[in-house]
Amino acid sequence: MILAFGWALSMSQLTHWATDGANLAADKYSSWGFTWLFPITMIVMTVAFAIWLGVGRALRYFAVGILSVLLVYEVHSAIQLTYRNPDVATELAVYVQTSPDVSRATKELEDFSNYTTGGKNVKVIYDSTSSWPMEWYLKDYPNKQFVGDTKPTPGPDVPVMFLDYKYLNDPDLTKDYVPQRYALRWWFPEEWYKGTGATAGDGFLPNQYAKDASGNVITDPATGTQKMVSPLSQVGDAFHTMAVTLLQPEYQAGLWKYLVYKVPPKPLGSTDFVLFVRKDAAQLWHQLQNEPVPSTDVPVQLAPSGHPVPSLETLP
Repeated sequence: MILAFGWALSMSQLTHWATDGANLAADKYSSWGFTWLFPITMIVMTVAFAIWLGVGRALRYFAVGILSVLLVYEVHSAIQLTYRNPDVATELAVYVQTSPDVSRATKELEDFSNYTTGGKNVKVIYDSTSSWPMEWYLKDYPNKQFVGDTKPTPGPDVPVMFLDYKYLNDPDLTKDYVPQRYALRWWFPEEWYKGTGATAGDGFLPNQYAKDASGNVITDPATGTQKMVSPLSQVGDAFHTMAVTLLQPEYQAGLWKYLVYKVPPKPLGSTDFVLFVRKDAAQLWHQLQNEPVPSTDVPVQLAPSGHPVPSLETLP
């Protein structure tokens, strides 16, 4: 267990070493061979105990050590999934999930509406892309307006809109509104581990589909399905991927960063929406979310009457 934790700490240190610039990244992996000291020592100790105490007893000790390390990792992963990444698609248990941007944006809308209307009476427009889950989040807003797939033409009394990503740079909207792109739904980049045959070296089985001389996947004209290579070739492809992952530092580091820190080597896939706030309301919108903390280190100066002296900002 001590050697396993030492192995983990050494990989974490090298994985999160300085990453500014290509040369530093290369230097980071030039010391990766040191990490193999720990598993080699484990093997040597297991062999030594087998010679000393017998093979069966040594393997039982080894099994207890492995199970203990896996138990610690299980607790670590469970805490991350439950408390740190409960709605983040970097976890395979989450997979596809409405992003936290949605609840954040609707909370900002609620604060803005309460401040400007005293309730949920603000006028808000939303379209088909954001209709789910906005149908749920806007269920208590009587002045909501659904525009479907039609480009909205909002009047001056509509301060907020939730629209499709394609409107992000629309000049007809950005002349009066400040746009902010958010993730609506996101999902784990399964192409990292699920070979699609579309990109060489991509996925666990990158060559599971047969290809022609030009590198294109062969499709069966009768069934319209992609032709797969033989099972034996797929097994060889799987062993090749595992060997490359274990023996090449950059791939081993990528796997380690995901297993321990849940950092996927590819960006999350997402469907995005755009929050539009009218320019004349944008400052208030952001101030409600980022109101500065009042200063407490300025002494209060009292007038002869006992009342505070008005500041320059409050004078006529």
